[in-house]
Amino acid sequence: MSMGNKKIWAAWVAVIALMIFLGLPASSLAQESTGSIEGVVTDPTGAVIPGATVTITNKATGRTITLTTSGGGVYVARALQPGRYEVKVEASGFKTGVREVVVNVGVAASGDIQLEVGSPTEVVTVEAEAELQVNTVEHEVYGVVTERQIDNLPLNGRNFLDLAQLEPGVQIVDGGTFDPTKNQFTGISVAGRSGRVTRIQVDGIDISDETVGTTTQNISQDALQEFQLSQASLDPSTSLASTGAVNIITRSGSNELHGSGFIFYRDEEVAAVPVTMTGIPSIDQDLRSAEFDREQGGFRVGGPFIKDKLFWFANGEKTNQDSTTFTRPTNFPNFAGAVTTPFDENMGLGRLDWNATNALKMFFRFSHNSNDAATGFGGSTACCAPFVNDNNTNVLAVGADWAQGRFSHSWRYGHTSFDNQITSIDLGLPIFRAANGQPVSIALNGRAELFTGPNRLAPQSTFQTNDQWKYNGGFIYGNHSIRYGVEFNYIRVNVFAAFFGEGPEVRGIFSQDIRNQIIARGGDPLNPLEYPVSFIIFGNGKGAFSEIANNGRPNGGINNTRFSWYILDSYRAAPNFTLNYGVKYELDTGQVNDDLIGPGFLERVVGFGQSRPTRLDKNNFGPQFGFVWDPTSSGRTVIRGGVGYFYETQIFNNSLFDRTDKLPVGLGFSLAIPPFFGVDDQGRLVASDGRPVSDINVLDLIGQPIGAVIDQIGELHRAFQAAEQAIPFDPNGPPRLETARNTFAAIFNHDFASPTALHINVGIQHEFRPGFVISVDYIRNWATHVNVVRDFNRNRAANTLDVATAIAIRDRALESAGYAPGLEGVNQAIADGADFSLFSGLGNAFPGSFPDEVDGVLDVIMTSGVSEYNALQVRLTGRFTNISPVVRNLFLDVSYALSRFNGLSTDQDFIVSTPFNDDFLNPRNFGPTTLDRTHQLSVNSIIDLPWGLSLSSIWHLRTALPTTPFLPSIAGGADEIFFSDLDGDGTVNDFLPGAGRGAFGRSIGSVNELNQLISNFNGNFAGQLTPAAQALAAAGVFTADQLRALGFTIQPLSPAPADQVMNDTFITTDVRIAKTITLGEERVRIQPMVEVFNLFNVSNFGRLSGQLGGSPGQINGTPPGARSNKLGLGSGSFAQGLARSVQFALRVTF
Repeated sequence: MSMGNKKIWAAWVAVIALMIFLGLPASSLAQESTGSIEGVVTDPTGAVIPGATVTITNKATGRTITLTTSGGGVYVARALQPGRYEVKVEASGFKTGVREVVVNVGVAASGDIQLEVGSPTEVVTVEAEAELQVNTVEHEVYGVVTERQIDNLPLNGRNFLDLAQLEPGVQIVDGGTFDPTKNQFTGISVAGRSGRVTRIQVDGIDISDETVGTTTQNISQDALQEFQLSQASLDPSTSLASTGAVNIITRSGSNELHGSGFIFYRDEEVAAVPVTMTGIPSIDQDLRSAEFDREQGGFRVGGPFIKDKLFWFANGEKTNQDSTTFTRPTNFPNFAGAVTTPFDENMGLGRLDWNATNALKMFFRFSHNSNDAATGFGGSTACCAPFVNDNNTNVLAVGADWAQGRFSHSWRYGHTSFDNQITSIDLGLPIFRAANGQPVSIALNGRAELFTGPNRLAPQSTFQTNDQWKYNGGFIYGNHSIRYGVEFNYIRVNVFAAFFGEGPEVRGIFSQDIRNQIIARGGDPLNPLEYPVSFIIFGNGKGAFSEIANNGRPNGGINNTRFSWYILDSYRAAPNFTLNYGVKYELDTGQVNDDLIGPGFLERVVGFGQSRPTRLDKNNFGPQFGFVWDPTSSGRTVIRGGVGYFYETQIFNNSLFDRTDKLPVGLGFSLAIPPFFGVDDQGRLVASDGRPVSDINVLDLIGQPIGAVIDQIGELHRAFQAAEQAIPFDPNGPPRLETARNTFAAIFNHDFASPTALHINVGIQHEFRPGFVISVDYIRNWATHVNVVRDFNRNRAANTLDVATAIAIRDRALESAGYAPGLEGVNQAIADGADFSLFSGLGNAFPGSFPDEVDGVLDVIMTSGVSEYNALQVRLTGRFTNISPVVRNLFLDVSYALSRFNGLSTDQDFIVSTPFNDDFLNPRNFGPTTLDRTHQLSVNSIIDLPWGLSLSSIWHLRTALPTTPFLPSIAGGADEIFFSDLDGDGTVNDFLPGAGRGAFGRSIGSVNELNQLISNFNGNFAGQLTPAAQALAAAGVFTADQLRALGFTIQPLSPAPADQVMNDTFITTDVRIAKTITLGEERVRIQPMVEVFNLFNVSNFGRLSGQLGGSPGQINGTPPGARSNKLGLGSGSFAQGLARSVQFALRVTF
């Protein structure tokens, strides 16, 4: 560090230390776990009144705070628990003014008051403000879901994060779709992102999963008081986030004893058929009779221990769910069956609140969540090899808020402990074993046709702890409201994942031709062992991703210290104009491995300096600026805008994968996948230290019937694991990347930069009438330094042909089939009807640009990607009372977003290889991404009807997701470069020429437009040789005519049928009808309820595959009657858009 930088750092540290030493307090605005009241006290002429005494009283708990207005007449009461408050203002020579203010989480409520001239003994009560007001102070774009909505709206599955989709442009996603450990959890997609990195805080404590994203804990809906989601110009007190952040406040006790008990029940008897009918009577009968039941019961109760002083609250909820999953491989009916897949969950929360003094309030909270389910990756059972996902999470939170005079303080400490375990589960279906008893997984056509045996993900465990300390402070000086804060997080994560550890996985090839050949030779086509081996995956049985000990485990850990500070000034430049400006600094020390070096060959393969430790980006200063202008000075209309830089973390999966490659072997998970890698020049399987584990020639097993070689595969698996277990960990040894000569997943580029986003927002907020407010905002989120993964070896690129290897593969194939080597032998084979499958593995003759250094893929994460989100967001919220004799009261909340999210990958927060390896910034690679939707409309309402009836509903409409059209796989594996690598860069399944990322449903708006592109492709590409095939012809390995005769050509695409469906618009309507029966002068209320989800039974289908194979489920093979991807139950209780179902409930409240 230079002397200049040292001086800058020293100055900042001194400022922070001085603020803490002086006890200067922090404000608690947008992403703080409380709310605030900000106001200006004026006289009848509009002149400010300095020195006025302001007394603020919480009407539920009796807590009283006394403040004094500044020289500018300003007062700010921060760190307030959401609820109703009385504000009383006294000043000499003026009547006492009193008004009621509603405080919401993370919102600065307006407390402006104008005093009348007179005696202070006279009291003037200002008309109470509506619950929803125009925000005249903050420029942030956020929304709050209130206690009324939480209590009354129907949530399918009662997942607390489902509330987020009430906000404009926000979607929820099944956590199981982006990691198996997140089954039974929900992710929140903000600004089109995957949902991994949306920050989630409860009572100011971060409960986000740092390893793969989203939450570590589910919380009962009945434990929530308010739910806030911020989308743009995030408040600087927000923990590390660049897209969106959730801020939740849990309930607390009050001066009165209140509570509620509930039970929700549903089963298959009152539900529509959950999946699309197949037309096969026996199967459809099973689908109609599929058993399902769910019971969710619990309570909440709270009250005072000591009136006005000490309060308690407790909540508990239990879910028991049993659903039926059918295993029905189309071509293997002997594996068909039905299995009950249970899901069980327990949630509990306890809280104490203490008004220690009028100035000081403290709280303690403990929350627990445990859940387990039989499930599979992405919420399915993966045909015949599911696993049990078991989660156990505990969170402790302690907080203290102090406010008096012009100062306030807020402190938080939290401890989060998250424990996940994944284990295989036996459904009782056939499991194949070798002679030595070793179970072997069989996967035909990449698990699409059949998958049975031990689950590849097991065994696996993740253990995360997070200790958090937060301090926020603020004070009033004249017209300035100064805010600042400091946050420390000490995060420890330990991951063990021995993928393929319970048995090898044999990838076999299924086709109708092969099936007919099996029948012709007298074999059983229903026996998977009859099908030929394509390749084999061996796991070493180890699973530590690092040498670091933490959380009581000897290795597998990663430690991260997260530190941030901010300072912000909200300056009332005029009574109707506020400027907000400040800066925030972020440092995340564990997001890269800056203590490890890479092998020297990275200097030649990737670039100068790339073997050095990954640079930790410390230059993470995020300035921000915003304004709020009330042009009419009425508090009813504001124009607001903001701009700022915000930083993001890297999920720890990325750094753990990087660390695995840069450490010596002996601890971590590794694979051998013959014939691709893990084989020496004699065809023997080798361990990660390069030594052979057996004399068996594993290459001779490729192409043989699985059953003929399963015993040898079982022997190799055990020999491989035994050899790997015997390899000691030598911390001074060469890194795995040097010995294995390929990446496990991906390594970081040395020139790492923290993911960053530039936020720009401008909008207007207007109050039509008290409590009826509209917000219209333009939002832009321009993300930079996001992940792009590139193979720097350019494995299998067309210009890397090894001619000698290609000739050897050619001649070995000819000789094994009884032909003479050389071109004449090729002619003889063609005359006998041979095709490209005779020369399987020919793609391995393209080793990449650096065959002396790398054997396979060298994937590098470059933080040079970008993405762009642009949206027009509208939200209209209001409450109307005494409308008519029929509709007595109406609460209405409408949100809409017109948006586009363009990026360079399907998930920019994870490791996703680019389809344009030589030109990842190709304009065709930048386009609508996985969760982009053009229009999203959400309407929720609560209607009070006569006779104690109420009707509440949530209605969602989201236009179709995009799909990227790409060429189908023909040969798969190494040989696919001869069929779908059009640009010769080694990546396969290239985009359809003329179409870019996300084109289907966007630039391709109809089936006719798709077919025009297919027609152009068939006319200009089909029948031609790919660059890899051209390289073979140019080198004389084959002639061009021989390659065409063998079928080594780009294959034509089938046009889409005339009635090909497009991607589906998502529509669902959920309603609740409730009847309230009061007993004992309304002290006790009994409320029976009926909820109907997807009231109109709209068929919602998942996204079509972009693979242009012409099969059902793909964008060129799916007429209406062939759709089989109707949305069904996800992991846990996730059930967005599934077929209509009815739920009954009973709640008793006192």
